[in-house]
Amino acid sequence: MNFDALPAQPRINDEVDAYSDECFRRSLEAIAVTRNERDIAYGTQERQSLDLFLPADRNARDLPVLFFLHGGGWSIGYKEWCGFMAPAIVSVPAIFVSVGYRLIPSVTFPEPVKDAFAALRWVFDNIGRYGGSSRRIFVGGHSAGAQIAALLTMKDDWRREAGLPENPVRGAFCLSGTYNRRQINPAIAPDHVQKDPDTAISAESPLALVQHAKTPMHIAWGGDEPERVPRTGVQMVDALKQAGCPVASDVYPGHGHFSVHLKTGDVNDPWTQTVRRVMSAS
Repeated sequence: MNFDALPAQPRINDEVDAYSDECFRRSLEAIAVTRNERDIAYGTQERQSLDLFLPADRNARDLPVLFFLHGGGWSIGYKEWCGFMAPAIVSVPAIFVSVGYRLIPSVTFPEPVKDAFAALRWVFDNIGRYGGSSRRIFVGGHSAGAQIAALLTMKDDWRREAGLPENPVRGAFCLSGTYNRRQINPAIAPDHVQKDPDTAISAESPLALVQHAKTPMHIAWGGDEPERVPRTGVQMVDALKQAGCPVASDVYPGHGHFSVHLKTGDVNDPWTQTVRRVMSAS
């Protein structure tokens, strides 16, 4: 098995390329050792699909679900970057869902977020057939995926448009996100880069919509992240507290933007331990 048939995307730099290759390598290992159903369509377009990773016990019922979105600056990335996270989640026991979505510039904002809502609707409607509970769905994401996950808890108009009920998720785990604006690679999608200053709070960003936040959130990042990640992470935590939304936060020393995600495949990783604990208690 390999991922050679995946749609091509631009190579960015050595660090991103190494991260991508390592995600693929580890995810292939996870696919080999977990029960899974891959490339389930929730829409008609190529990237509108998701992968389900399931516990070994086929009779398990009422399981919690982690619905997870990959990063990539809104313009690159694959759901296959996140499959390596599955073994540490399905052993809770729980269901892990790795979600694909259309990318900029093939679509414009907010279509990637609308795709995430459509995928969430599919999971809400169908996860019971796989042993999951629609009352125990948690969302999460890394980098751009973290921002999209946050928006899933705040954009009530897009939630209603997707046909989802009020408060469809129990919590959100946002890892290494930025929350004031979209960070889009100008080499890939120059016409989609926001014109606001890097410190501005842009419309339709989580920080602009925080007054709508009700879902408990966990905001986390590595200790060696780019400056904008801890800056906006602290802003987001403070804003959620002021809005009265339950929030917890963690910083993981010694980890950068990519290593902090790669570590989540380890069942003993602190972020993964938090996710397992919260989902088990739900």
